[in-house]
Amino acid sequence: MFEMSDGELQVWNGTYSAGWLARIRKIDVAKTEAESIRLYQQLRDRYGSMKAVQDIDYGTLATSAIFAIEHLSVGKPAPDIIGEDMDGAGLKLSDYRGKVVLLSFWGEWCAPCMALIPHEKELLARLDGKPFALIGVNSDADKKKVKALQIPWRSFWCGEKGPLGDIPMAWSIRGWPKMYVLDQAGVIRAKHTTDERIDEIIDHLLLDLARVQQD
Repeated sequence: MFEMSDGELQVWNGTYSAGWLARIRKIDVAKTEAESIRLYQQLRDRYGSMKAVQDIDYGTLATSAIFAIEHLSVGKPAPDIIGEDMDGAGLKLSDYRGKVVLLSFWGEWCAPCMALIPHEKELLARLDGKPFALIGVNSDADKKKVKALQIPWRSFWCGEKGPLGDIPMAWSIRGWPKMYVLDQAGVIRAKHTTDERIDEIIDHLLLDLARVQQD
């Protein structure tokens, strides 16, 4: 069954009808995921060597999609990311366990990504002092151009391949921007959400965390 925390349920209740939510919560997630994986495996077996987009074949896309289903669904622990930030310093996603994390896949080349930055700055300022971290995953090949933006949070660098780098490929990122919200245990609680809902989800997770710390 599809499960939600009390905080998440409250956010969803304010957006969708009770009937729609009831149907969603009855979904057999394991069965749905198994069928999706079977279809992607079929695609890989039959058309794996065929080119899909740019230099990526259907086999690579199918493998990435299967990984996303198995490891990047809401309610599952987020895979660790180990890499370097824009200054070449080591950066590890799991180092932020104990905090609510907004993981933002972005690039200077991406207009919608840039449009989110003012809101992300406001969010970071509003939650200053809270157990919260905003971590970027940057897909620009030109580091100097990105550094000139003076973004106040750290970002993993995807490397010279940009959107086709190892991190976005592993996380099955096909469109930019993409966002993941992780709870203090590193579990994915929301993904690909709009900026209007990000604040609500993060606030509820921080309230849940504060309650746990008080107990």
